[in-house]
Amino acid sequence: MVESKVRLLVQNLEGHESIAFAHPFNKGFERAHRCRADEEIEKVKQGSLEFQARDIATSTTGHGPVPEAVLKEEQAQDEKNADDAELTMVYTTTHYVGLELNEGMSID
Repeated sequence: MVESKVRLLVQNLEGHESIAFAHPFNKGFERAHRCRADEEIEKVKQGSLEFQARDIATSTTGHGPVPEAVLKEEQAQDEKNADDAELTMVYTTTHYVGLELNEGMSID
């Protein structure tokens, strides 16, 4: 459903006088996030990568191995916060659209 809405968005963007061309990236970027509070979930929903579980590979964010020091730090933080709140995994897919503006135009 989201992908069809992205196509509609691109069509509407190209109808704007300032935009010469809109090109959607053909795949979304999937990410996993570890959240412990509703506030963290809301941040993730707004696009924050602060709580991204970098040790969980996805098909579109397989950017190579995470350094061991980073993994150990995240695991230590997970253990430290284990009793503070219940862990909620949040999975997101982010879609991007590239825009080419008409010469001399700006987007308001």
